[in-house]
Amino acid sequence: MTGPGSRSADQWETANGKRAVQANGSADSTRDTDFNSATLKRAIEKHVVPEVTQADDSELVAGVLPADVLRALTSHNAGFLRTIVPALLEQHVSFSRFHDAVLMPVLTLLGEKWSRDELDFLTVDLATTRMQLVAEEFIRENIRRRGGSENVGKSVLLAHVDDEKHTLGMTMVRAFFLDAGWMVSGGTHVTPANGLYDALRSEHFDLLAMSSGHEKAGYVHDVLQKARTRARNDKIVICVGGPSVADDETRFSNVGAEIIAYDPRDAVAEANVMVASVA
Repeated sequence: MTGPGSRSADQWETANGKRAVQANGSADSTRDTDFNSATLKRAIEKHVVPEVTQADDSELVAGVLPADVLRALTSHNAGFLRTIVPALLEQHVSFSRFHDAVLMPVLTLLGEKWSRDELDFLTVDLATTRMQLVAEEFIRENIRRRGGSENVGKSVLLAHVDDEKHTLGMTMVRAFFLDAGWMVSGGTHVTPANGLYDALRSEHFDLLAMSSGHEKAGYVHDVLQKARTRARNDKIVICVGGPSVADDETRFSNVGAEIIAYDPRDAVAEANVMVASVA
C-alpha cells in the first residue's frame, strides 16, 4: 500500500499506458490526417491558459517549481511526479496557493510551448492528464489529513453542459467549494444526457454549477431552463462557467444563470452571497 501523497509506479504508468500506446500507434497517421484546425485549436485551448499567469516569487512552492513540473509532465518523469503531492502537503499548501503558484503557471507554460510548436497535441493531452492526477491526489490527501469531509452546509451539484469534459478545471472548482465548507456532489460524469435532471429532481441542491464548452448560448440557455424546472429546490441558484464563457464574456450573459463565473474562486464567493440571499 502506498503512503500518503504517493502513487505507485503502476498507477503513474497507467496515466501514460493505454493512452500512450494509442498515441504512439497513431502518431504517423495523425500527421497525415486532415484535421480541422479550428477544432484542434479549441481542443488544445481547453487545456491551457492563453494569457501569461506567473506566480509571485513569494508564492512559489519549494520543490514544485512550475518549469520543473512541466518538464516532468512532458517527459513522464514518474519519480519527480511522485514527489509533488508530499511536498505540497509538507508545506501546508492551500488549494488556492496550489491553483495560483502551481497549476495555472504550469498550464501557461504548456500553452506557450504549444503556441511555439514545441509540443504536439498528444503531448499536451498526456501532460494535462498527468496534471489532473496530481491535482486529484493532492485534493484527496489534503481532505484525508483534515479527517475527511465533514461539510454539512450549503450543497452544490457540479455538472457539464455538454460532453466536452473540462476535468482539470472541474477538479479545482470542486476543491474551492470543499474548502469553503460546501457539500459537493456530481462532477465530470454528470451531463444533461447522463443523470443531471434525475439528480436535481431527487435531491435538494442550493446551487447548480455547470461548466460549458458549448459555443451556442441558445443551447446553454435551454439546458439551464430545463434544469431549473426539474430541480427539487425551486430557489436553486445556477452558475455557469468554463471555456466557452471565458472565450466570450458577453455571449452568455442572458442564458438564465444568476452567476457567470470566470474563476473558481469568484464562483464560490458569488455563490455564497447569492445562495444566502435566496435562503
